[in-house]
Amino acid sequence: MCYPATGLLYTFTGTSAWGFTIDGTMNYYKGMQELSCVSVALWKDMEPVLGVINRFSTGEVFTGMDGNGAFLNGRPIRTSSSTRANGAVIATGFPVARDYSSESLSRFINRVQSFKKVRMLGSAALMGVFVAAGFVDAYLEEEIMLWDVAASTAIVKAAGGVVSFTPLPENKCICGLFATNGLFEDYTRIVSLNCEKER
Repeated sequence: MCYPATGLLYTFTGTSAWGFTIDGTMNYYKGMQELSCVSVALWKDMEPVLGVINRFSTGEVFTGMDGNGAFLNGRPIRTSSSTRANGAVIATGFPVARDYSSESLSRFINRVQSFKKVRMLGSAALMGVFVAAGFVDAYLEEEIMLWDVAASTAIVKAAGGVVSFTPLPENKCICGLFATNGLFEDYTRIVSLNCEKER
């Protein structure tokens, strides 16, 4: 399956899927090539298995395979040791087709405002893999296209992080990547408290 306008190519073999995509295309177009990349991913039974992200403008290549570790230019990488949202940096973004209703944005703000810092870089693949390398502590994005996070989820998992993935219609998903199980549990607690307040 090929989508030339997005630089997306997917090949399905039984229950496995290989994906190739270019992410951060608007960054590249606007002259911020360091915030764009090429990613390749292998998923099996809707689980991330292998990921490669080439940040071509900086010469950085991130790789990861479930059970075999994660690497940056051949050097091992791991997620940070952060366990509390109030001391962590979260990366996020607003994808093209996101719901911008007041209710949706309010719910989103409630989820990220408990983190110490929020960063938006314009490339889901890079923001995700930055969790694997320990550059940020978490990544969360709603209604993001699956292929934009397919590689980084595999690399974060290989780097010891936690992957939270909820499929949505039209190849979209809610993707959460966390450095540690403790940070994921703290985030889940915050979401639960906010849900109770909204009732």
